[in-house]
Amino acid sequence: MVDTQCLVCCTVGVKTKDLISLFGSVQAVRRLWTPPLTRSAIYQWGEEVPELRVYQLREKHPDIDARIAALYAKKPARRKEARAA
Repeated sequence: MVDTQCLVCCTVGVKTKDLISLFGSVQAVRRLWTPPLTRSAIYQWGEEVPELRVYQLREKHPDIDARIAALYAKKPARRKEARAA
């Protein structure tokens, strides 16, 4: 059986801003790792959390998949609307 929650993290990727909004602050996100990451390390991630960091997060916090899946389930899919010329 395939874990669909795991697939969300692995296939969609985790957006940095979504992880920050899920935990409330950059400070809370950096404390998810031991030792805590620096603020600058998190800001250097860019738009998506690096795969290695997602893997480390999943290893240390197994419940994170469900929380991230719930976050993306609540977000409406973005559609590109054609502009009338």
